[in-house]
Amino acid sequence: MRGDLFHGRVPDGAVYVGRAAPGLRRSPYANPFRPTELTAAARADAARRFRDWICARPELLAAARAELAGKDLACWCPPGPCHGEELLRLCTITADAGGQLHDPLSRNALNRILSFPLVTGGETDPSDDEVLPVELAGTTTLVARSSVRYVEAQGDYTRLHTHDGKSHLVRIPLCVLQERWCEAGFVRIHRSYLMSLSEFTELRSSGVECVVRLGSGPMTVELPVSRRHTRELKDRLALATKQAHTQQ
Repeated sequence: MRGDLFHGRVPDGAVYVGRAAPGLRRSPYANPFRPTELTAAARADAARRFRDWICARPELLAAARAELAGKDLACWCPPGPCHGEELLRLCTITADAGGQLHDPLSRNALNRILSFPLVTGGETDPSDDEVLPVELAGTTTLVARSSVRYVEAQGDYTRLHTHDGKSHLVRIPLCVLQERWCEAGFVRIHRSYLMSLSEFTELRSSGVECVVRLGSGPMTVELPVSRRHTRELKDRLALATKQAHTQQ
């Protein structure tokens, strides 16, 4: 028995399988992989990666099949390639009396699923890397948090400065990103700046305030560190250094 997949709404009786959205909690079956761009090909690739990811987690896959088989599913993404289709497919794979597995949608898809190793380890959950959509002149660009070196406040907006030397303006206050990205290694250093600890090179005193240097070579950037944020920066740097030594 196969259910339907709905986009942009959650009908009565449907199971939401997307990420956190207004009024909706993140589903345990949400896709941890985000498309690199808003195209059908990129979305299909993200759905394929989700299929391989969940098939490498037999307990989660078993839970999905037990909970979602025959149910209508809903996701908040727009119509098009979606990991919800992969969930529907995985939950309708059945075995006949002889133990042969059947996928009512695609034998090739089934072969790819069965050929993927069911036990993996040492992975980093890609869902930890937030992606922000940036609108400019009618074009949407997806900027991953991991690509951001530092964030600069500009009124009610913030400018994301990335490793490729570009910057992107988003309508999110700096204080909001400070709270959301704290556990991802970002620290507030000034009323106007938030920086990634992974970019840190050195901290030096410069009169009343300190200055932090990010990166090296042509990508070197120096940012002010206010007195009120200096102690927090030093504490976060010390903690990061301790954790790095512990993991060695």
